[in-house]
Amino acid sequence: MSARRTAVRRALPTPLARLRNLVTFDITRLYETLAADHGDRPLLVPPTPLEYPGYGTPELTGRQLRDVGHRIANALRAAGVTTNTRVVIVKRDHPDYLLYLYSAIAAGAVPVSVSPGTGWAYAAAVAERAGARFLLSDAATLGAPGGAEHVGRMLDEGTTVLAVGTPSGTDDDAWWAGREGVVDFVDAVTVAPTTAPPRRRIGKDTPLALFHTSGTTGSPKLCIWSRRNTYRIWKPMMPVLPVGSGSRAMLGVPFSHQIAFALGTAVLLCGARMSTASLYDPRAALRRIEEERISCVMAFPHLYMRMAGEDLDAYDLSSMKVWAVGADKAHAAHIAALTRHGSLRLPGRPRGSVFLDSYGSTEIGAGGIMQVWLPGDVPEPCVQGKPMPTQFGVRIVDERWQPVPDGAPGRILVRSTSHFDGYWDDHTRWAESRIDGWWWGGDVGRLDGKGRLVFLDREADSVRTGAGVLYGLPVEERLLSHPRALEAAVFSAATDPHTGIGRAEAWVAPKGVLTRADLAALDESDRLVLEKELLALAGDTGERPGLTAVRVVALEQIPVGVTGKVLKRRLRELTATGDELTSTEKGNSTDD
Repeated sequence: MSARRTAVRRALPTPLARLRNLVTFDITRLYETLAADHGDRPLLVPPTPLEYPGYGTPELTGRQLRDVGHRIANALRAAGVTTNTRVVIVKRDHPDYLLYLYSAIAAGAVPVSVSPGTGWAYAAAVAERAGARFLLSDAATLGAPGGAEHVGRMLDEGTTVLAVGTPSGTDDDAWWAGREGVVDFVDAVTVAPTTAPPRRRIGKDTPLALFHTSGTTGSPKLCIWSRRNTYRIWKPMMPVLPVGSGSRAMLGVPFSHQIAFALGTAVLLCGARMSTASLYDPRAALRRIEEERISCVMAFPHLYMRMAGEDLDAYDLSSMKVWAVGADKAHAAHIAALTRHGSLRLPGRPRGSVFLDSYGSTEIGAGGIMQVWLPGDVPEPCVQGKPMPTQFGVRIVDERWQPVPDGAPGRILVRSTSHFDGYWDDHTRWAESRIDGWWWGGDVGRLDGKGRLVFLDREADSVRTGAGVLYGLPVEERLLSHPRALEAAVFSAATDPHTGIGRAEAWVAPKGVLTRADLAALDESDRLVLEKELLALAGDTGERPGLTAVRVVALEQIPVGVTGKVLKRRLRELTATGDELTSTEKGNSTDD
């Protein structure tokens, strides 16, 4: 970029630069944009420092991100990465995921983002399906169970492993030490130049990145995000995203997930200072809001559920203005607990905060169906909101793809301008999910009298009983209205393998009962009373079919995937076999 053009960028006030990105944004030149628009303003606050010398500061500015990003891109090119090379990224959850994604794109590659929580067997299967010949990982992940077996086999087959960091102790402790095909990537980045890699011009249909999703099948599916759909995600965000150069934002999502790529990029472009939070540490997240005066949090429902189980009055959350959610439906009880805190003052309403509850998926690109809950609102269970006019449409159809009567439940079809471009190497699965230009992601719901989408369940998780179909989310919302309930999961127990008929059961984790030890300390009579109260509460609506049983469990007994979603497929397996979930299974599933 010329000095004159850089000077013009710097001369623009941040709001104007933000609007300019509606027209001129180029993901291959993201680093130059961040440096020119935001200069020495702190943009990224990583939970732990980067491994690279000179970039271990608590906060990284626009110029620092440009320099380290260019070094990473140039190190990738020096390692042999060329145009359309697939590079699988499997490493600890850290915002540097974003840097590896951006740098791989700038280097000409197609990054394939995989959560380490899926396990090495799954990650290796993804790499094989993608035809990847490069793997970028860190010491902790390479040393995890299965690493020596699966990554070792990848090395034997010619894959180059870019290893970030070394395990505790000496280099010789690592199974990969001295192996042919392993590159010390910290050294490679340290000596790489900070100059921009050669300009890359990309077409609308150019694959920018692949994001894995497995749904309920557990088999690898790689969603192709092209320039077309990613730009259609980012550009509407520029004028409407509720953050700016004076904002302090926090992301509570796995950085390997597509939502981090979508939202994190937009937050950085808007010049907000971005911190991070773990899905599984609500107290640390609440302390960060308090200490850093966070005004906007974007997280998955699991973190909000965990936050709602804490004594929120014990934290100073007065800086909060906006909570936003993705990847799954947030529960009404948790929304209500959060919006009571905050600094917004709207006419005729108590002071509090706004909750943006969106419906989206990796396939449809971003949350384009939105429900906004204001301070003082009583959130309605299951209400997902209306489509955003710039992005989405929604229809409800039956199993033959025909429209259902007004208000009746059925399959949720959406039409999005930002939907992905297909599954890598799987056109059959892509075709089966596309219905005359509409997309079905496996969800069921209905439209209410106001035209709002009411989310009911995943079709695969709905309980088929002798009395009819029971949808899980409305019952879970009833259970969570109990003041002691923290998390609830309704699923099909004792399902007949031939007919698919089962009975509806619920597992409920009470507040404060996080571990088996907490559950053991619960008085047996108290537990039985709570189970009776919950069962009666779930049946108050008089709907049939209803629950047949409620079991009070510890939160750690409810299996979740890498995004915090409850794995009802796993619950069905557990009840069928009578097994108990082991602690090592939590967060180590390929389900989204």
